[in-house]
Amino acid sequence: MRIRFNPTRLKSLFIPLGLFLIILGCKYMLIASHGSDVPHWDQWDIEGAELIKPWVEDTLSPGDLFAPHNEHRPFFTRVWALLVYLLNGQWDARLEMVANALLHAGGAVMLLGFLAPSLRGWQKPAFIALLALLFALPFSWENTVHGFQSQFYFLLLFTLVHLHGSLVRRPLSPGWWGAQAAGFATLFCMGSGAASAVVVLVMLGFKSIILRQWTRGDAYTGIASAIILAAGFLLRVPAPWHDHLRPDSVLTYLHALSGLLAWPFPLFLVAPVMVAPIVIVALKARSSSLGSNTMLFVIGLGVWTWVQTAALAYARGGFLLGYSSRYGDLLAIGVIATAAALAGLLNLKKDGMKRSKTAILATCWVILVISGVLYRSFWSERHHLADLRRVHPVQINHIRNFIATGDAGELSDQPMLHIPYPDADRLADFLSDPTIRSILPVSIRPPIQLVTDRFSTHGFIPGGVPPKTHARPIDPPQGSYTEKGVRQEGYFRSQPINPDLSMLSMTIAGTFTLDQEHLTLIGVESAEIVGPLISKVPGARFMNLNTFRPEGSFVISVADQSSDTWIAISNPVEMGFYSWLAKKLAKLGFVILVVGSGLVVIGIGWEQRAHFSFLLSKSRKHSQDLS
Repeated sequence: MRIRFNPTRLKSLFIPLGLFLIILGCKYMLIASHGSDVPHWDQWDIEGAELIKPWVEDTLSPGDLFAPHNEHRPFFTRVWALLVYLLNGQWDARLEMVANALLHAGGAVMLLGFLAPSLRGWQKPAFIALLALLFALPFSWENTVHGFQSQFYFLLLFTLVHLHGSLVRRPLSPGWWGAQAAGFATLFCMGSGAASAVVVLVMLGFKSIILRQWTRGDAYTGIASAIILAAGFLLRVPAPWHDHLRPDSVLTYLHALSGLLAWPFPLFLVAPVMVAPIVIVALKARSSSLGSNTMLFVIGLGVWTWVQTAALAYARGGFLLGYSSRYGDLLAIGVIATAAALAGLLNLKKDGMKRSKTAILATCWVILVISGVLYRSFWSERHHLADLRRVHPVQINHIRNFIATGDAGELSDQPMLHIPYPDADRLADFLSDPTIRSILPVSIRPPIQLVTDRFSTHGFIPGGVPPKTHARPIDPPQGSYTEKGVRQEGYFRSQPINPDLSMLSMTIAGTFTLDQEHLTLIGVESAEIVGPLISKVPGARFMNLNTFRPEGSFVISVADQSSDTWIAISNPVEMGFYSWLAKKLAKLGFVILVVGSGLVVIGIGWEQRAHFSFLLSKSRKHSQDLS
């Protein structure tokens, strides 16, 4: 069978792929600068103690995956975290962040695919820019730099599929059935997952009463949504320990609700401007082209955001007016729906006065959205992310010291966020558990203790580094600098080690020349040699070095061939390959962003060129007809 190359189809992939990479690049840049591989807060419970530890000990049951966590049953988040762990062989919050970013960027591409056909001319580039803005900026930083947040992204993905398939696809078609499955899946993402079923029922009522449209297929959709809603009611999880977060009066609730409806602008008085386009489209749907299935989907997205807003104001309205940064990714969907509604209003055929009013509304809305998103992003950087970058090394240092010494004082009575869990005693229990210690990420994992074998010479000693060497490891390194300040020639060789993971992470220091010092890994059975590993002279500061290891057991060999120089290595730490890859990808965030931007520019250029060519040919034909 001969496969034909279709350049047009290839060109159509440039914009969605570019948008995906833009969002991914921005998120990876944030992860590189503010992320950590150390689990944070709830991760120690829901992932470490209740998921990965039982899996390793072969005690995990299928029911454990559906167990409640606060108001939620985060089945898909648990499965996702377990798959990431199994892929890597090591628990790593940074790797989860990198994987979660793929889900969120995929949601943006899905929205573009669902809504782009209704956009005309300049509207599509503007819509792409809005998607990039709302999915890439760090106003919802918690979901990006904390590993245990994928439930927001799964809820977004399943909701989009459910609403689009139920309101746009032909009933009982494969896409429709997939949508109902996605609707059921929302119940196992977050406690508010049933909101999409509520919205489908509302939109079916709107379609029947306002648009005077009803088919047998709509009845099937209504029955399916009612079943999903009933299942959501039966699966609900009360969380009385969160009752204090609820508003204490109707006035407080309305204040929280209006503040959320005004999102992203931080002033509740602008809420009417933010919701007006969806309301206007709904009112005009019967008498114009705004009654199409795509516009029903747009209205449904807006209503879904309002339902989420109402639930959030009720559940968290007594705490900072119901808003925490992680909910921004859900509220952003309402902004996107409103943008699509404005595009629909601008595309209507109407007189100059009505068009001017729509343009004024659109201009005010755009100003509020852009200023609000930028304000929240800068606020997050200044008041949250800067502190996060500062406390991560502190957390790692406290945990390393506790693991090395067993001193509970390293964890107790610490300031807020100086340890990655709110209860120091329980964190000590986690870190003392042998199973959890065996899965810890590389930054806090206990190192492999190197033992000198009989082939080593007297040149290397434990702690053999100059007194002013910086970034020393906690365990004494093996070095060729003596306590008397004498640099020695020597040879260090460890006894065989056989770690479980495919890579090692260690630190090295020394003032040597590359042709005189050698660090190699030598396989015992395979005789495979990895090295020389040193490509840069670190000086009097320990430098990180990551490397693959030989198959099977192996020894670590270090040679100092000059009495004028010295070299030292730390005990190595096991490292999963995908932990290493996640860190590399995060550092490539800017490159990914640039590539994505280039693809979008090229894709838009091709599309606009074709659009202008079509308009030009149409104009010429009209001129010929007149002549």
